[in-house]
Amino acid sequence: MEPDQIEIRFGDMKKIILVLIFVFVVSGCGTTVNPSPSPTEISTPLPQPTVASLPTVMPSPSAVVPISEPPLKTSGPYFTYFREVNGVYQLVMMDADGTGRKVIDLPQGFVDSLTNQQFGIDIRFVSPDGKWLAFYTGSAGKSGEMPAQGESDLTLNLLNLETGEKHVVTPLLSKDYPNNFTEAAKALNDPYKTAESLYDAFTAGITQAIGWSPNGQYLAFAGQMDGLSSDLYVYDVNTQKIQRLSSGDQELQWIDWSPDGKWILHGSVYSVGEGMEYDIYAAAMNGSSIQQLPFGLVDNWLNSHKFFEYDSQNGSGNFGLRLVDLDTGKITKIWDGSFLGYKVNPNGNWLVIATLEKGLQIINLKTYVKAQAPDSLLNPPDSFLRLDDGEIFPLDLRPFNMDKNISTSPDAKYSVITIDQDIKVYSSNIDLIKDVSVPVQDTKLTDVQWNPDSSGLFLIYGTNIYSLNISNGDVNLVETNLIDNYGSAYKWINGQ
Repeated sequence: MEPDQIEIRFGDMKKIILVLIFVFVVSGCGTTVNPSPSPTEISTPLPQPTVASLPTVMPSPSAVVPISEPPLKTSGPYFTYFREVNGVYQLVMMDADGTGRKVIDLPQGFVDSLTNQQFGIDIRFVSPDGKWLAFYTGSAGKSGEMPAQGESDLTLNLLNLETGEKHVVTPLLSKDYPNNFTEAAKALNDPYKTAESLYDAFTAGITQAIGWSPNGQYLAFAGQMDGLSSDLYVYDVNTQKIQRLSSGDQELQWIDWSPDGKWILHGSVYSVGEGMEYDIYAAAMNGSSIQQLPFGLVDNWLNSHKFFEYDSQNGSGNFGLRLVDLDTGKITKIWDGSFLGYKVNPNGNWLVIATLEKGLQIINLKTYVKAQAPDSLLNPPDSFLRLDDGEIFPLDLRPFNMDKNISTSPDAKYSVITIDQDIKVYSSNIDLIKDVSVPVQDTKLTDVQWNPDSSGLFLIYGTNIYSLNISNGDVNLVETNLIDNYGSAYKWINGQ
């Protein structure tokens, strides 16, 4: 049965209130995106990959600074985060129980040489294996103010987190920068695509379009070394070579790897600002092909090669939720109309979507059959939905109650409901097994990060990190100086 063949009426005001409760995952970001046709593979051959040799290694013995704190006690995984102590930015790798840690002072070259502003500190710059930190030096110029030729020197670098050595990966700008934007505008011959708009799009995305492969061997990044606009490149830390994977006339804005490392999604534009629209492409890591994905906002990955995407417009909100399979090119319509939010259960078999017209809809991701969700999901343990196959689906009911958060362990054996400082731990059978309190005042919970082995979790309260041990319920304050960077200041790494 196709997803858009079932219509379920939803006229009860009580259910409408419930729908508003369920805006928990995705919301429109104000970007205007028009619906587009199905993806097609671009047949035009890409230029031959370019190779760049790695310059001489520059030792930096002072990059790794020993700190008087308990050393690491395990071989990983580590909870890794950025913090600021006495004006010094540091990277910290911490054992899963919050005890031992390794502290590394960040290089001084994190400041833009022209604007004197610090480059964004983002945990994406740390490789998943914990061996490398990518960072930028130099400058590409100020936004809205094109620099003189020869004044800019933006460069991509790596810091070896084990030895403290710095490597220059490559300068990122073309030799005639920024005059290349004038040449690009002439080639485009479009009055709305000016040298200034191309320059602004370039500077907005050049230090944002970057990402490590899941195994930590490859660094994908935006560079303008070989053309009039920025393109997608991949650096191999083992061979120390660079491969060019795209050749277009737009400016890259973001990069996202598939979980299996086979595909690199990337979005590009001609200009930035209100109403901007991305063109989205998927480049095969091996350079064999590139697909244009002509649709809206890329969202969560369902598995190694499938991801959700949808359209969004001012006024209309979010609509047209679809599932894209990069391996086959197939696009499956999940929900045709508008929606408020959605969530997928831990095993990826079920999806619940909140709609204003039809309430909460349960969708089987194997058959795409829809069913109406019950309306008794207001308080624990009613925050858990029992599915047809007997599986328990924990539902996060924010933002109706902003103090409430529901999080499930990686092995799906535990679920944690947090309301301010009160923490309740439930088993997979919805039995309450722990009821503890975090000694924090006047600070709202920011995030919950489970240990990969599900033995405990870290609770983020602003700049504070607390550890919670599931077996004994112990809660400990393990960090007070976390950088408050909207969730981009921490992640788990596999260890060294």
